[in-house]
Amino acid sequence: MKFFLILFFTFISTVVFSNPALVVAQSEIALNLYLPSIQLRYEDNADQSRSLKNGYSINLATEIQKKYLVGVEYNIQSEKTGNASLSITHDFAELNLVAGYIMINWTLAENNSVHFFGLGYLGQNKNKIKTELLGNITTDVSMAELSYGVGILGQLKLNFILIEVDTRWMSSKSYVPESISVTDLRFGFQWPI
Repeated sequence: MKFFLILFFTFISTVVFSNPALVVAQSEIALNLYLPSIQLRYEDNADQSRSLKNGYSINLATEIQKKYLVGVEYNIQSEKTGNASLSITHDFAELNLVAGYIMINWTLAENNSVHFFGLGYLGQNKNKIKTELLGNITTDVSMAELSYGVGILGQLKLNFILIEVDTRWMSSKSYVPESISVTDLRFGFQWPI
């Protein structure tokens, strides 16, 4: 898998850097496409101790007039605990709409810049708990719960390549505790539409 990712990045960078016209195009709307990213959540465990849990995030966003950011994200996390006779699997899925406004914009060089966006999140999440006790399996699925939050996104843009760190404070009745800290690290690409 790593080999194919390296080949993919090498191919894209060769095409873009050999033809500067691909990255110079100015547009009012740009599409941000991201690779699946790592998401870190600071949540409580079953024994009430707090720990850093990791999951994955899939994102898609649009920048409008180089000021506004509108996007969608899908977050997944799976955790399995127990032993051979009793095991509990907790699967978490969340879909959020994201909207933001650029607060700080630094131009480093032509087509290279650093941006900081203030963001708002609104979505819903579900939990699925599968319990296996001596071969008997029971599955419980929660109702969809509202999730919302605010955060900040730091974005480094190098021509068409995006490197982003997104940190936020999210709340939902299904989180343990109800308000948690979430951080995403994303790599992606930006194309003018």
